[in-house]
Amino acid sequence: MKVLLVEDDVQLGESLKEYLEGEGFEVGWVVGSEELAGVEVIAGFDVVVLDLILGHESGEELLEEMRKKGIDTPVLVLTAKRTLKDKEVCFGLGADDYLTKPFEPRELVLRLKALVRRTSPGDVVRVGDAEIDLSGRTVRRKGKEFRLS
Repeated sequence: MKVLLVEDDVQLGESLKEYLEGEGFEVGWVVGSEELAGVEVIAGFDVVVLDLILGHESGEELLEEMRKKGIDTPVLVLTAKRTLKDKEVCFGLGADDYLTKPFEPRELVLRLKALVRRTSPGDVVRVGDAEIDLSGRTVRRKGKEFRLS
């Protein structure tokens, strides 16, 4: 899974990048949108972890620009902003999840996996009352699961 980390705190960015890579993620890390070759590059990632406080700009502006350009890559906001109003603004701009600092890195991993799982087309094909999971190599029908060899 390819993760774009937008985080201006160098110490946190380095430790998150290392942790996520240790969990098997491929991580691109930038400290702000000025490091991106246009917001369109985000579409090449499976998910974005976005800080809201980015020095000269706001994460909200980047999120708004992404959504206006039709980029529907899932975004998890990771921020110290804790108020309900902050969350309302971000969800209103198109954020898919919101996690406040401080946080447990393992929770971030679980949320990222859930986001991608919910937004990926997946490898499940439905035929009648049967579900065929191509990646898991199983067939499920009438509550029974069969492994494919």
